[in-house]
Amino acid sequence: MKKILKVIWGIFAVIGILFTVRVLFLLNGKTTISIYPSTKGRFDEYVDLLRTSGPFAKDTAAFEMKIVQDPVRAKEIRDYFQLDKLYDAEADTWTKALAIGKYVASNIPHDNQAIEPEHRNAIDLWEYTKDVAPAFNCRLHSILTFELMLAAGLDARFVTCMP
Repeated sequence: MKKILKVIWGIFAVIGILFTVRVLFLLNGKTTISIYPSTKGRFDEYVDLLRTSGPFAKDTAAFEMKIVQDPVRAKEIRDYFQLDKLYDAEADTWTKALAIGKYVASNIPHDNQAIEPEHRNAIDLWEYTKDVAPAFNCRLHSILTFELMLAAGLDARFVTCMP
């Protein structure tokens, strides 16, 4: 019975705090609460930048992407992760890629790590999950998957973005 009363009391306390915060914001003239910085004041600045930027010019940049792989390192990764056990050697590209993706996703949960790993290669990332944190973010998942796919002989690249 005491636990139930503590839970109910906790719920009322949280509701009371949220109500108080909302009232304080309304008294200060704010109608919304946001954890993101406001761009409202900069809207006119953004519009002016667009108006003065000139006509759209087609991008003329050209690049050629080449997959470069170290065969010694690829063998080291294949042996360490025993990739030959994940899929049949004669499997097509899609089957290999899917097996590797499922392997990474099922062995390493997604979470933001408290400590950034010093080295970001397949083997060091795997060891990181054993020694420091059992999970990591999207970027590290993609780097690990990318290196495993390269080691499996698949042309691959990873895409990442920074907030």
